[in-house]
Amino acid sequence: MNAKKSLKNGINIIFVSIWLIIFVMQIIYIYTLYRKSVNDAHSQFLEYMDSAYNVLERKIHTATRISETITKDPQTFNFFQCTETEQQQKYWESVITPVKNIYDIASEKFYIFCFNPEQELIASSDDANLQLIHASRDAFSAFKSNNIKLNFYTTSNTPFTDILFFSFYDIKISDVNTVGTRHLGTVVLVGTINNEEFLRQAGINRQIKFTLQYGGNTENGIILTPGVSGETQLFWQKSIETTNWHLCGSSNVDTPISTGIILLIAETIFMTILFLLMQTFVKRSIFVPLYKISNFLDDYSITKKNTRIDLKNQTEIGNVANKIDTMVDNIENLSHHIVQTQQKLYESEIAQKEAELYALQAQLNPHFLYNTLDCICGIANVFKVPLIPDITSALAKMLRYNLAGGHEVSLLQEIELVKNYLTIMDARRPDCFTAEFHISADTENLLCPKMLLQPIIENIFMHGFDDYIQNALIIVSSELKNDCLLITIFDNGCGISEEKQAFIIHSFESIDYSVYFSSKQSGHIGLLNIQSRIKLNYGDDFGLNIESKENEFTKITIKLPKITDRKKDNKLSV
Repeated sequence: MNAKKSLKNGINIIFVSIWLIIFVMQIIYIYTLYRKSVNDAHSQFLEYMDSAYNVLERKIHTATRISETITKDPQTFNFFQCTETEQQQKYWESVITPVKNIYDIASEKFYIFCFNPEQELIASSDDANLQLIHASRDAFSAFKSNNIKLNFYTTSNTPFTDILFFSFYDIKISDVNTVGTRHLGTVVLVGTINNEEFLRQAGINRQIKFTLQYGGNTENGIILTPGVSGETQLFWQKSIETTNWHLCGSSNVDTPISTGIILLIAETIFMTILFLLMQTFVKRSIFVPLYKISNFLDDYSITKKNTRIDLKNQTEIGNVANKIDTMVDNIENLSHHIVQTQQKLYESEIAQKEAELYALQAQLNPHFLYNTLDCICGIANVFKVPLIPDITSALAKMLRYNLAGGHEVSLLQEIELVKNYLTIMDARRPDCFTAEFHISADTENLLCPKMLLQPIIENIFMHGFDDYIQNALIIVSSELKNDCLLITIFDNGCGISEEKQAFIIHSFESIDYSVYFSSKQSGHIGLLNIQSRIKLNYGDDFGLNIESKENEFTKITIKLPKITDRKKDNKLSV
């Protein structure tokens, strides 16, 4: 796989993995929250149901106490047995007085109805309205037909403000005629259950649906509170003590699952958008610069074009790109320097070969000439002409010096060559010049290029001294300064004009190493030749320096490195 695509796919996998982890964690969180909400709702639902059952049970117990009071009261029996209306009314007042007292104590509202054996209503509470009377008749008929001693009643399947519950108690006495009991009538105690009061006393909300069911019949239940519509998720029922009625409760679980799903969807959309934005950011800030760097390196390794990355990025990747640009610049500079160095070495070798060839051509078979000079020297000695042996001996030494191998010699050897040359020039121009040598002892054995000083001395006689000059002076000196060998050649000749000095200095600065050793040069190796050889051998820090004043003097200073042993110094020699 391509390394670029592999890196990009790896980053994408990391982003997707993070996205999936957050997504799964959110699902786990929502599920945990849902389970906690269900458990909390179930616990609270049970608490509500227990509270509602206690409220209902307390009302029934209160009704039982009232009923026991009535049924055990002798006035109740007297009321049913009395036939006189006025007296019966007194009995009735004595029956309901305890009921009123209990009502005041319990803060509950109860009503009493009395029916004779023929199921006719013969007495009722003073504050009973017509609707309550009809409800008590219906309940009494159900009691007679089904013998249900506790009955809850409503005229429809939707709750009224008040739900009525009825307790039935038959009043019987012993009958001596029939040796059994005689039925005097029935007392019906009616209690009310107010919807709002029931919810308040139970401390519950309207979300729970309460119903009263008889014998497990779910179709004909009495609704206490309607609750809220929706799918029932919690259900509870408990039978009312000593009756066949059951208090049932149902409720929806109000959980954050729907909110969690909406949150999950919103988070999924947000994470997707965030992922795309991060991917775009990473692509622009990382991948695009990396691709540019990679493509540049691929192209540069193949074509080595003189190009740059030029990445306008201030991040770490931008710094890497800038470093690569700097590295490429350094490589190209070094390559250019290497090429220049190789070219100089090649030109130096060519120049040396041409110099040697020029010297050989100029010497015209130096071996034959050397033998001839020895013959001339012998003849001069025979005929006793002392000047000729001196000249021929000096010339022979110069020829031997040229024929000797090597490109570097000691300064002392170069001085001896100059002295031999001056011997010949003294024969040509007797008593017209004086030569002085001030060679420091610590410079005598230092190395210098061969044929370094003789061409300069030759130029002095060719251009500095005319044929009629008198009292000409040449001073050659040397010293060691700052680990450099300084050789100074002074003459009091005609000097060099400013124009010619400027031309020579310009020639020194723009040397073309390939033109100084051709046959078109004059009959000597001139100053440019010496300058070029020094630059090629030792570098641009060394070379010639000319000081001159026209018609007064010329001073040439040669600066060379301190070289005592070529093997130790490992310097290049031409």
